[in-house]
Amino acid sequence: MPFTANLSFDNANAGTTSYPNRVCSGTLAHPTLSQWFDTSCFVAPPSYGFGNEGRNVLTGPGRNNLDFVLHRSFRIPRWESGRLEFRGEAYNVFNHPQFANPGATIGNPGAGVISGTSVANRIVQLALRLAF
Repeated sequence: MPFTANLSFDNANAGTTSYPNRVCSGTLAHPTLSQWFDTSCFVAPPSYGFGNEGRNVLTGPGRNNLDFVLHRSFRIPRWESGRLEFRGEAYNVFNHPQFANPGATIGNPGAGVISGTSVANRIVQLALRLAF
């Protein structure tokens, strides 16, 4: 998911989010969870100025998710309209971590650090349903 770096203070004194000046790309060849982008590429503009950073110039980690559902319906003998349905569902089957975007507030210690996930770990649920 794309995201935008911002400043931890209102540099432009506009009452909204302030953006930094982008002096280099900011993307790393081999990003890690502790340093997803180069925070030194984003500096505060002069006082009461707006930064030149564009919107969504950085990209967070991708997603690798597989969900699986299996269900089967059985007719119940001697019960004309009766059915028994079994359903099994698995979300994030391979249990790959789905990391969230890194901290994007320049000036905070968590800038460029991924500290959470965006999707839950593997979830498996089974259900049995009687329809009549």
